[in-house]
Amino acid sequence: MKSILMTLALAVCFFSLAQNSGIKPGDQALFKECLNQEDPYFCTNESFKNLISKLITPTLTQEIKNSTYKDGLDISILFISDEQGKVMREDIEVYCENKNLQASARYLISKLPAFEPKSDKHLTRQSVHVYNLTFIPTPGYESYMLAPPLLTNKRIGYERLATYKNCEGDLHESQICFHKKVFEVIRKNVTLPETLVSYTDQINVFYLVNTDGSFILVDVVGGTQELHKETKKLKEDIKRAFTKIPPAQPALIRGIPTIQDFNLPVKTSMTIKNYSGN
Repeated sequence: MKSILMTLALAVCFFSLAQNSGIKPGDQALFKECLNQEDPYFCTNESFKNLISKLITPTLTQEIKNSTYKDGLDISILFISDEQGKVMREDIEVYCENKNLQASARYLISKLPAFEPKSDKHLTRQSVHVYNLTFIPTPGYESYMLAPPLLTNKRIGYERLATYKNCEGDLHESQICFHKKVFEVIRKNVTLPETLVSYTDQINVFYLVNTDGSFILVDVVGGTQELHKETKKLKEDIKRAFTKIPPAQPALIRGIPTIQDFNLPVKTSMTIKNYSGN
């Protein structure tokens, strides 16, 4: 007889959203020109990052090349839009080692047109906008481009991360408790296959905790061909599991409920053991 042992291990980190975020108009302030796009939240984020990228002019590129931070320049931005979608200029925060880029970004944000605000179903209709960006040089330092999320330093963070009421303790302990609860729901509702192949594999589950504490599955990626062959219903199972996760307390910045995004790496280990018995 054969017995298959399956173990799941997890680690969690933040990620930069892929398209199809699942955030609907009304849950977060959005650029009005993005409202008719397939994913208005993704469109808003990408449009703003493009605006900041355009601030890296040839003159500024030369200035960066001659500086001590020529191999990478970080800029962290936080601003709030009010219940009418207007940027609250007194709450703009920009951190950047290059003071010219810092000043240009602050001015650009102060001149942004009004966003489409959150809907009135939210008790707090203000929206927090946070961007932690890193620019790295192209070959030959001819220009600077946005770095991948994993290379980005985060200077601005959350005052409170998404959590549950019974997850007490310091920030680290609270997050461990939170992630364990999320993982347990997935583990109970996802059936891994019985297979005669022994291997270790990993998939990455991208999800959000929305401003109302609800969970949104963004995508499931990764995994070997063997895993996908044996788990044709894997994505459907995980999607169904996410509908069973109880709402959490959303992340907060300045006391305002804020969208938080996660990458949940799920490692599957399958080992076949032979044993004798009746």
